[in-house]
Amino acid sequence: MDIIAKQAGVLEMDTVKQTAYHLHSMEQDLNRKVFEVRLEKSILANQMSHST
Repeated sequence: MDIIAKQAGVLEMDTVKQTAYHLHSMEQDLNRKVFEVRLEKSILANQMSHST
């Protein structure tokens, strides 16, 4: 966001917006995957603690 603010006159705003939306979407996807891995890890740890 700092780059956008500093370079606003030089950058094509439609391209900047599309890029920012795409990066935000990728970040959300990755955060969801991290959440899924953490959830699965917790479930497996729980199952292992009950099986020993």
